[in-house]
Amino acid sequence: MSDYIERELALRIIIQKQKELCPLGTYGKKYVDGYDREKFDDWQEIIDGIESVPAADVEEVKHGKWVKSSVIKCSVCGSCTDIQSREKAIEVLENGAWWDLLIPITTIEGRKSDIELHEALDIAIAALRNGWISVEDRLPEDGKYLCCFSSLGLGWCIDVLSYASDLNSVDDWDFYNEHHGGFYDLDSEYGYYEISGVAYWQPIPEPPEED
Repeated sequence: MSDYIERELALRIIIQKQKELCPLGTYGKKYVDGYDREKFDDWQEIIDGIESVPAADVEEVKHGKWVKSSVIKCSVCGSCTDIQSREKAIEVLENGAWWDLLIPITTIEGRKSDIELHEALDIAIAALRNGWISVEDRLPEDGKYLCCFSSLGLGWCIDVLSYASDLNSVDDWDFYNEHHGGFYDLDSEYGYYEISGVAYWQPIPEPPEED
């Protein structure tokens, strides 16, 4: 592979060496005589040769910096780093091999640090997806969440719903023999009922801090 350098920088180095080996004195190069003149002319041929070489057809090297926006991208070319692209970051967080090292938080043995890490990952993934996590990617742990679901005649609805990995454990009367996971809500008159059609969920955001 060819190695390209700046012509002016190379000439500056050679001209400086020419001056060191062939002193011009007070009157300039026209008054260099004898052996010094021969050496001076030899150096001048090198300089003239470098100046006459045609410029190579290469692109200018531009140096950018990483700029943070919705993703981290180059300030010059606009390209994103693979790891910092939104979808790649989500993939790494969701499918990282270290998931298998965590104790499932549904077990009694689940450590507090594991629970906190699960919650932190949920928040991070939700933020990368503008808050929403698809139920096709992962279901939440038992608890309350902000959910986006389709309702007949109303289109998409957003509401706070609860999720249980075993609905029967919530209420064995309203969810009799329903040992499956699902989102649900409570009606003060009719009791618990399952909400179908939930497509996305996210942890309930914290309220804004007041000054």
